[in-house]
Amino acid sequence: MATSGVALSTAWSSGRDVPPAGSGSRARDRLQEIGDDLQDHVRLLGLKLELQIVWSNFEDLGLEDFSLEEGGAVVVNSILQLHRVVKESRGALNSVLQVVYRLSPKTVAVVEQDSSLNGPFFLGRFMEALHYYSANFDSLDAAQPRYDRGGRR
Repeated sequence: MATSGVALSTAWSSGRDVPPAGSGSRARDRLQEIGDDLQDHVRLLGLKLELQIVWSNFEDLGLEDFSLEEGGAVVVNSILQLHRVVKESRGALNSVLQVVYRLSPKTVAVVEQDSSLNGPFFLGRFMEALHYYSANFDSLDAAQPRYDRGGRR
Protein backbone atom coordinates (compact mmCIF):
# COMPACT_ATOMS: atom_id res chain seq x y z
CA MET A 1 0.00 0.00 0.00
CA ALA A 2 2.74 2.46 0.85
CA THR A 3 4.36 2.19 -2.58
CA SER A 4 1.13 2.94 -4.41
CA GLY A 5 0.72 5.97 -2.14
CA VAL A 6 4.20 7.05 -3.17
CA ALA A 7 3.25 6.60 -6.83
CA LEU A 8 0.12 8.67 -6.32
CA SER A 9 2.01 11.46 -4.61
CA THR A 10 4.64 11.29 -7.37
CA ALA A 11 1.96 11.59 -10.03
CA TRP A 12 0.44 14.58 -8.30
CA SER A 13 3.75 16.24 -7.52
CA SER A 14 5.06 15.94 -11.08
CA GLY A 15 4.10 19.54 -11.74
CA ARG A 16 1.00 18.75 -13.74
CA ASP A 17 -2.26 20.40 -12.85
CA VAL A 18 -4.61 18.00 -11.03
CA PRO A 19 -7.88 19.89 -10.53
CA PRO A 20 -10.93 18.48 -8.76
CA ALA A 21 -12.81 16.16 -11.09
CA GLY A 22 -16.28 17.68 -11.08
CA SER A 23 -18.88 16.03 -13.27
CA GLY A 24 -19.63 15.32 -16.90
CA SER A 25 -17.59 13.89 -19.76
CA ARG A 26 -14.66 16.25 -19.13
CA ALA A 27 -14.43 14.95 -15.57
CA ARG A 28 -14.56 11.35 -16.77
CA ASP A 29 -11.74 12.02 -19.21
CA ARG A 30 -9.69 13.75 -16.50
CA LEU A 31 -10.23 10.92 -14.00
CA GLN A 32 -9.22 8.38 -16.65
CA GLU A 33 -6.11 10.44 -17.44
CA ILE A 34 -5.15 10.55 -13.75
CA GLY A 35 -5.77 6.80 -13.51
CA ASP A 36 -3.58 6.13 -16.56
CA ASP A 37 -0.78 8.24 -15.07
CA LEU A 38 -1.10 6.39 -11.77
CA GLN A 39 -0.95 3.02 -13.55
CA ASP A 40 2.20 4.11 -15.41
CA HIS A 41 3.91 5.08 -12.15
CA VAL A 42 2.91 1.88 -10.40
CA ARG A 43 4.10 -0.19 -13.38
CA LEU A 44 7.53 1.47 -13.08
CA LEU A 45 7.65 0.16 -9.50
CA GLY A 46 6.98 -3.36 -10.76
CA LEU A 47 3.50 -3.52 -9.26
CA LYS A 48 0.16 -4.29 -10.86
CA LEU A 49 -2.73 -1.87 -10.56
CA GLU A 50 -6.15 -2.10 -12.14
CA LEU A 51 -8.14 1.07 -11.71
CA GLN A 52 -11.91 0.95 -12.06
CA ILE A 53 -13.75 4.22 -11.98
CA VAL A 54 -17.37 3.50 -11.14
CA TRP A 55 -19.44 6.35 -12.50
CA SER A 56 -22.89 5.87 -11.03
CA ASN A 57 -25.09 7.25 -8.31
CA PHE A 58 -24.19 5.94 -4.91
CA GLU A 59 -27.81 4.91 -4.39
CA ASP A 60 -27.61 2.56 -7.39
CA LEU A 61 -24.22 1.09 -6.47
CA GLY A 62 -24.05 -2.70 -6.47
CA LEU A 63 -21.42 -5.43 -6.38
CA GLU A 64 -22.12 -6.11 -10.07
CA ASP A 65 -20.57 -2.70 -10.86
CA PHE A 66 -17.15 -4.11 -9.96
CA SER A 67 -15.03 -6.82 -11.54
CA LEU A 68 -12.81 -8.04 -8.72
CA GLU A 69 -9.84 -10.38 -8.94
CA GLU A 70 -9.29 -13.05 -6.33
CA GLY A 71 -6.66 -11.86 -3.87
CA GLY A 72 -6.73 -8.27 -5.10
CA ALA A 73 -6.79 -5.30 -2.76
CA VAL A 74 -9.73 -2.92 -3.01
CA VAL A 75 -9.49 0.78 -2.16
CA VAL A 76 -12.63 2.92 -1.89
CA ASN A 77 -12.27 6.66 -2.40
CA SER A 78 -15.33 8.81 -1.72
CA ILE A 79 -14.99 12.57 -1.98
CA LEU A 80 -18.01 14.69 -1.05
CA GLN A 81 -20.53 11.97 -1.98
CA LEU A 82 -21.99 10.47 1.19
CA HIS A 83 -23.88 13.60 2.23
CA ARG A 84 -25.97 13.26 -0.93
CA VAL A 85 -26.98 9.74 0.05
CA VAL A 86 -27.92 10.82 3.57
CA LYS A 87 -30.29 13.40 2.07
CA GLU A 88 -32.11 10.68 0.12
CA SER A 89 -32.86 8.37 3.03
CA ARG A 90 -31.21 6.36 5.78
CA GLY A 91 -32.02 3.22 3.75
CA ALA A 92 -29.95 4.51 0.83
CA LEU A 93 -27.01 5.16 3.12
CA ASN A 94 -27.29 1.69 4.63
CA SER A 95 -27.35 0.05 1.19
CA VAL A 96 -24.24 1.97 0.09
CA LEU A 97 -22.37 1.07 3.27
CA GLN A 98 -23.37 -2.59 2.87
CA VAL A 99 -21.95 -2.67 -0.67
CA VAL A 100 -18.71 -1.08 0.54
CA TYR A 101 -18.56 -3.58 3.42
CA ARG A 102 -19.07 -6.53 1.03
CA LEU A 103 -16.20 -5.28 -1.13
CA SER A 104 -13.89 -5.80 1.91
CA PRO A 105 -11.67 -2.84 1.06
CA LYS A 106 -8.16 -2.62 2.46
CA THR A 107 -8.47 1.17 2.62
CA VAL A 108 -11.43 3.54 2.64
CA ALA A 109 -10.87 7.26 2.14
CA VAL A 110 -13.87 9.46 2.91
CA VAL A 111 -13.77 13.23 2.58
CA GLU A 112 -16.85 15.10 3.77
CA GLN A 113 -17.33 18.62 5.02
CA ASP A 114 -19.06 18.56 8.38
CA SER A 115 -22.24 20.62 8.37
CA SER A 116 -25.65 20.73 9.93
CA LEU A 117 -27.91 22.48 7.46
CA ASN A 118 -31.21 21.30 8.91
CA GLY A 119 -31.25 23.18 12.21
CA PRO A 120 -34.35 24.94 13.51
CA PHE A 121 -33.00 28.50 13.34
CA PHE A 122 -32.18 30.46 10.20
CA LEU A 123 -29.04 32.12 11.54
CA GLY A 124 -27.54 28.76 12.55
CA ARG A 125 -28.33 27.22 9.15
CA PHE A 126 -26.94 30.28 7.39
CA MET A 127 -23.67 30.16 9.34
CA GLU A 128 -23.31 26.41 8.70
CA ALA A 129 -23.88 26.96 4.96
CA LEU A 130 -21.36 29.81 4.97
CA HIS A 131 -18.70 27.61 6.60
CA TYR A 132 -19.55 24.67 4.33
CA TYR A 133 -19.21 26.60 1.07
CA SER A 134 -16.25 28.58 2.36
CA ALA A 135 -14.35 25.32 2.94
CA ASN A 136 -15.29 24.05 -0.52
CA PHE A 137 -14.20 27.24 -2.26
CA ASP A 138 -10.99 27.36 -0.23
CA SER A 139 -10.14 23.83 -1.38
CA LEU A 140 -10.89 24.73 -5.01
CA ASP A 141 -8.70 27.82 -4.64
CA ALA A 142 -5.87 25.77 -3.16
CA ALA A 143 -6.07 23.28 -6.06
CA GLN A 144 -5.45 26.02 -8.63
CA PRO A 145 -1.90 26.79 -9.76
CA ARG A 146 -0.62 29.77 -7.81
CA TYR A 147 -0.19 32.15 -10.74
CA ASP A 148 -2.90 30.90 -13.09
CA ARG A 149 -4.58 34.08 -14.31
CA GLY A 150 -7.08 32.16 -16.47
CA GLY A 151 -8.59 30.25 -13.56
CA ARG A 152 -9.05 33.25 -11.25
CA ARG A 153 -11.44 35.62 -12.98
